[in-house]
Amino acid sequence: MKNEFLHDLLDDKATWYHLSKSLQSSGVKPYSIPYYRNYVIHFLSRAKNTEVSELTDNRVMSYLGTLSKNKALKDWQVNQAVDAIHIFLRDILHKNYIEQIDWPSFKVEVSYTPPNHSVRIEALDIPELIEKRVQRFSPDLQVNYSVVLRRMVRVLRVRNYSPRTETTYLMWASKFLHFVKGMPEERIENTQVRQFLEYLALESKVSPNTQKQALNALSFLFKNGFERE
Repeated sequence: MKNEFLHDLLDDKATWYHLSKSLQSSGVKPYSIPYYRNYVIHFLSRAKNTEVSELTDNRVMSYLGTLSKNKALKDWQVNQAVDAIHIFLRDILHKNYIEQIDWPSFKVEVSYTPPNHSVRIEALDIPELIEKRVQRFSPDLQVNYSVVLRRMVRVLRVRNYSPRTETTYLMWASKFLHFVKGMPEERIENTQVRQFLEYLALESKVSPNTQKQALNALSFLFKNGFERE
């Protein structure tokens, strides 16, 4: 696939077969799959004369940034398009940079969940489901930050974030809360965030994109877990 052009995939039946399988395994209902395929078709059509190997994360993010400005798309369709491209790059093109892209930042908040074409439809605000997810954290985090974690999980579910994004945000929240070593919630401030990001950069030597992903997750933690900016 190295020397293949992206627009060549438009006529490749194997590509669409495997994409349909991936969409279904990701929770997309069979009747919704054509909609997700159309988002990918539009993405590939815009990348004419671009080789698969030339499709960088910056080019992907540039395209994602145009979706919310597309007046032909409703808010929930923008979110579907983001998910469709994410799945396509992950399962069909196997791009290793997908984890470095902050996918939720390209989504928009919607006032309702579309009835027929959702990536994930589940009981969003059932306390038992939220508690089940919180119980997967280490015992010390459950003791010190159970209320914070419940708030985060609830918002992630209500806003219909993808399971992968939920896992990523909660992973960074867990790492950060372990880093502050049980510090009371009200004492955790920007200072601890800076120290954590410095630790990631200088000691863990993570990439700038990973640092950005961590920062976005911590911003979500502060706003929706601690309920402050």
